[in-house]
Amino acid sequence: MALARRAASEADPDLAMQLLFGASRRVWWRDPGDEVRRDIVRAAEAVPLPDGDPRVLAVLALAESLGSSPTVMASLARWPADAGGRPDLAGLLGIAAFCVGDHERAEGYLSTAVVELRAQGRLSLLAEVLALRSWAELNLGVFDAARSADEAMRLGDETGQAVWGATARIAVAVADAVGGGSDSVHRLLAEAEQTAMSTPNASSSLLSAVQLARGVAELGVDHPEQAYAELRRVFVPTDPAYQQIQQFWALGYLADAAVPTGRRDEAIALVDSLAGVARRRGVRQSRPGGRRIRRRALPGRPRRRCEPLPVAPGAPPAGPRRVAAPAAPGHGVEGPAPRCPRDVHRAAGTRLGRPGRPRAEGHR
Repeated sequence: MALARRAASEADPDLAMQLLFGASRRVWWRDPGDEVRRDIVRAAEAVPLPDGDPRVLAVLALAESLGSSPTVMASLARWPADAGGRPDLAGLLGIAAFCVGDHERAEGYLSTAVVELRAQGRLSLLAEVLALRSWAELNLGVFDAARSADEAMRLGDETGQAVWGATARIAVAVADAVGGGSDSVHRLLAEAEQTAMSTPNASSSLLSAVQLARGVAELGVDHPEQAYAELRRVFVPTDPAYQQIQQFWALGYLADAAVPTGRRDEAIALVDSLAGVARRRGVRQSRPGGRRIRRRALPGRPRRRCEPLPVAPGAPPAGPRRVAAPAAPGHGVEGPAPRCPRDVHRAAGTRLGRPGRPRAEGHR
């Protein structure tokens, strides 16, 4: 932080942001705690740059996805889909959008960057952007690994970028699990887990994603007990697989596993706890321009629209729900929308609301 502040004070904002971007990325990969995150945010906000500068947005989103989400999302809304004809800025905007959970914008910005990077032959950066885009696609319910993840995995290996190769491997595993290709899932996740264990600075994020993928795979073969055990690790702060933002990705799947295993009360308590964390970090209940999360009804119940969760804005949403069968080869598989954690409350006959303020009957 000292070097970044010195660069900013010496009228070198480019160097300052380069240093802060590196620091914030490490925060995403392995959380060092609240104070370090706040220090990075304060330093970034002190750099003399125009409001909405993509570099600042990326740093804020990486370092403090929850607390910075209102600022980041409001700024993203003012940027056009092609980043004003600047593919270099599109990549930064895509990172910012991804980290605050606006996956529709993230996919658009990252796609713009992919076209330019491919044309320039910049394979190292292309591997990174494709890996991120593959996860944005998954969170939008598109389970076609051939769109981004397969190429990202290959390029990550070819360019010696083990972390991005592992990130793409996990995305491929999720897509395979949804499509019923369980034979490859365990191998891919074991390879990604090995990378995580040998890359301490990136271990938390990778291990969290591995657990999410394993939970999805177990749900896909109707093993809710095993799925719950895999997913629960993501929410335990002392577990190596804990990551403060990626736990939000797993909420919907945890609800899927909790209901049939008799753990609704435990899941409800966890959802309420995370909702409280989000409120204390200043997350608003509605996400401007974001997709509403829909739930897939429990057996025998009609499908209803799920309200926006207090925990969803500013954090990656619960993620794509598994589908019954893959689409034809070469086509994206767009599955039913994710089941949101409010399902757990409704299944248990309770409501997700502010502590101490019961909702009136019939209010949704």
